[in-house]
Amino acid sequence: MKQLKGTGKAIDNPNGIFTLKLPDEFKPLVQSMLKYCHEKRNGYISFVFSPPRKPRTTGRNSQNTKLYFIMQDIAMFTGQPVEEIKEFVKSSAIDRGYPPMIGDDGKIVLNVWGRARGMSESDASTEDETLLIDQAYQLAAEYDVPLRENMNGKIDN
Repeated sequence: MKQLKGTGKAIDNPNGIFTLKLPDEFKPLVQSMLKYCHEKRNGYISFVFSPPRKPRTTGRNSQNTKLYFIMQDIAMFTGQPVEEIKEFVKSSAIDRGYPPMIGDDGKIVLNVWGRARGMSESDASTEDETLLIDQAYQLAAEYDVPLRENMNGKIDN
């Protein structure tokens, strides 16, 4: 049974009944999950409440740009392609709490090294992107990679 993740709107109800308005495209999956839970789990469901996560920033001077420049510096220094550095950083950041990629079968997707792949950055929040930046900085420090201070090419260390 797949997980359902998304954002809905909580509707206040004075009777103490919680109502959640979900996007229309969730309706078939929710109905299927509720039927399954009713038939196989005595009507019980598991749920997690949390505030919506702030999407990662993109564009000039953003977290996304900062991460890319760090990974680009590591790639230039080590001779490895940026995409391989990115894959390694995302996989390594899972130990810091970066979410793994989940396949359609509900299982964690493994990379070519047999380690869990990090989820797509397009799904990352600002907190997730911070984990990637911290991991990239650690990798750069471990290999004494000189980093640009900013996008104009000044060296940080």
